[in-house]
Amino acid sequence: MSLQTKPNTVGRTALLLVPIALTCRGAAFLIPIVVASWFGVGPVTDAWYWALAFPTFALVLASTAVATTVNPAMARMRAEDPDSLPDFIGSLLVWTGVGAGLGGLLICLGAPLALAQLTDFDTATQRL
Repeated sequence: MSLQTKPNTVGRTALLLVPIALTCRGAAFLIPIVVASWFGVGPVTDAWYWALAFPTFALVLASTAVATTVNPAMARMRAEDPDSLPDFIGSLLVWTGVGAGLGGLLICLGAPLALAQLTDFDTATQRL
């Protein structure tokens, strides 16, 4: 691939992905607003928002960290030894899945303790 085709490929990919990303971010912004307008604001919606927001934040944080550290290694591997790239991606997916599972387990086990310390929810809302 010549250097002249790389910017065109990157540009086409960006033009495809940016509207998709903006649409997803817009939907993610609208979901809590729709739920609050449908059900009102109260203990149930507070509990729902807490249950949705914390794992979502952890997922965004972890995926950004993985993408930032893995992309340069994958680019170097693709240039130097492209045959090992599928094994690398497979092991990356396995370890990312294991890490996400353990992280989710920690969130599930730690959330009841964190609710009492980090929020002003009453006991009924904490149980929800």
